[in-house]
Amino acid sequence: SSHEQKNRGDLERQVLDIMNACEKEGLDKPVIIRDTGSGLNTKRKGLVRLIEMAKNHEIKRIFITSKDRLTRFGYEYLEELFAMAGVELTTLQEEENKDLQEELVDDMMSLLASFSGKLYRIRGNKKKKMREIIDSVPEEDRE
Repeated sequence: SSHEQKNRGDLERQVLDIMNACEKEGLDKPVIIRDTGSGLNTKRKGLVRLIEMAKNHEIKRIFITSKDRLTRFGYEYLEELFAMAGVELTTLQEEENKDLQEELVDDMMSLLASFSGKLYRIRGNKKKKMREIIDSVPEEDRE
């Protein structure tokens, strides 16, 4: 989930949905992996950990609330990777049938959100560095 979604409680709702699904399946000790960040980021700690667990045969089944919670693009590659490791991928929410135009708009919005976030982080880092430089100059030398 994004930070905004996390703050709205979406992440905890997703965890509850997954816990309920595991309980219905008779699974009593699921490992919950939470990621806060863009689904476009392929280096999220939770995603990397999940892939490592699959490679090491530490898990047999993965529950996700929807495909875009795992990744925005390349879901089919992850699905294949997990299948090769003998891991079943279970999606709790059925994906709504979208036409090609709706999918493209969703993809463009995801990319725009991701690039906007990166741009704001870059700007924020520049401002922080400038503030550090200014603060490092003695008060009497600033004029």
